Amino acid sequence: MTYTVYQPQMRSWDQVRLTAQAVVATQPVGAPEPYYGTASFSAMTTTDKVMRVVTLDDLSVTAVDFPADPTQSATYSSALGSWLLTVATTLPLDRLEADLAILNAQNTGVTQPVRNTAPTFLFAQKPSVLIQVQGTPVFQATAGAGAERLVNTSVLIVRTGGQLYLHLWDGYLKATDLKGPWTRATFVPSSVTSVGTAVTASKSVDLLTGRKDLRTGTLPSLKTTPIPDIVVATQPTSLVVFAGVPQWAPLDGTQLTHATNTVSHVFQYLPTQAYYVLTSGRWFTSPALSGSWTFVASTGLPRDFARIPLNSPKENVLASVSGTTQAQEAVIANGIAQMTRVDAPSVRMDPTPVFDGGDPKLIPIEGTSLNQAFNCVLSVIRTGPGSWYTV
Repeated sequence: MTYTVYQPQMRSWDQVRLTAQAVVATQPVGAPEPYYGTASFSAMTTTDKVMRVVTLDDLSVTAVDFPADPTQSATYSSALGSWLLTVATTLPLDRLEADLAILNAQNTGVTQPVRNTAPTFLFAQKPSVLIQVQGTPVFQATAGAGAERLVNTSVLIVRTGGQLYLHLWDGYLKATDLKGPWTRATFVPSSVTSVGTAVTASKSVDLLTGRKDLRTGTLPSLKTTPIPDIVVATQPTSLVVFAGVPQWAPLDGTQLTHATNTVSHVFQYLPTQAYYVLTSGRWFTSPALSGSWTFVASTGLPRDFARIPLNSPKENVLASVSGTTQAQEAVIANGIAQMTRVDAPSVRMDPTPVFDGGDPKLIPIEGTSLNQAFNCVLSVIRTGPGSWYTV
């Protein structure tokens, strides 16, 4: 008996269970023509978005239908099941994403509206570091004698003796106020370094160690690298850093220009002179860089954004422009979860949440029934009594 299995077509995939159906041709030895029918398959899936592979387990043939030879359904089902176990162990994730597009598997149901209030936009023309504090600064006493730590920020800021110390790169900056000015601290009290040692061991803080120089392989140092401006914000803020005065270049085939001396996505639409910035996957517009910024849906962008050339330095924003192939692919890709196998009884968080002051200090999340612990670097959310979640 010869079996020919044609390209399977996805019927459903909830990222756990995959079902598909394929046309199958069976041709007994000596038969002049094959019999045609269909076979339905089912499998459990595990997705690896890094390797772009979906692993199949628990494969089975759930149904066969051969109208011209119905008496052999059980035989065909058994043979196809044996074949599945030997050849169908993985599938390319790209293939399944394409099938999802065919099925129009994007979430088209009712969703919770997203609050798109524009952040405060700050534009700098020299190296700068944004430190985000969640609301009013909160300092709490630590194990270090006479030292208090700023707990509602992810970085290490310690206050002692009326002086603030911020860990940056391989040392500390100091200031008398969060607004600065910040200068290099040539002497750091032992109470500050002891706090730094404790939080480093707990992996509960971002020490702002910086990125390695691609040419030398070395990390920045306060001894050799010019100190950047420190910008502390207590409201949602987006910092755009230019290397000097903004420089602009046109995008072929459009009436758009883009800033070339920043890693941020900053555009100007020439017919209206309006500026557009893409940050955190959302677009905002303003009549001036220093002006009043407002959210704009990707469907409301000038059409020229969809005409950005694929060979331009800004082609990567097309995934955030409504109606483009890249945006459709991004919707599919973002809807697929990264999966891994774990031994659930032995799983432990590393690091575990550490709450400054001992116990979680909760604040409500506006518009929801949830509460967030503001005295923890990790995002810890309580959904109800005895029910906590973190990422």
